[in-house]
Amino acid sequence: MEVLVVIAIIGVLAALLLSALSSAKASSQESVCLGNLRQLQIAFQIYATDNGGYLAQNISLVQEPLSSFGTNSWVYGNMKNVNNATNTLLIKNGELFPYTPQSATYHCPADTTVDDGQPRLRSYSMNSWIGSAEMEAEEQESQFRIFLKESDLAAGKPSAIWVMLDENAATLGD
Repeated sequence: MEVLVVIAIIGVLAALLLSALSSAKASSQESVCLGNLRQLQIAFQIYATDNGGYLAQNISLVQEPLSSFGTNSWVYGNMKNVNNATNTLLIKNGELFPYTPQSATYHCPADTTVDDGQPRLRSYSMNSWIGSAEMEAEEQESQFRIFLKESDLAAGKPSAIWVMLDENAATLGD
């Protein structure tokens, strides 16, 4: 009888410990994710400083990402395309990679999405109104403005502008 009581107590303690470890794991993943976003934002700012105030572009979806190499896009590829989602070359050819030279920086550890049996390489996206000259035509018809230079950010309402975020794998495209 005493052995059963001891085993029951150990079981309860193990259950409590596992839930505590689970929340600690989630908290550490959140910290790493926020750190990655911070690194990408710093890279974004350094890039603008090194390039006369011009922001890294956010090139829209293209059928063949290799054809857009040579632009100054922050990263390439369509994350809805399995071949793009697992291709490190598309991250390494982006303009921010020299400032954040680790592919892991582009992926949130809480994102467990896999494509074709391999984990996705990127979890973050950039605001399409930042660094995208392609949005100029749409700007004429909308209430939103585009930001091509660092000085454009200062002219906007800085507290209301976001540059990068961790996006759901179902909607993460370019």
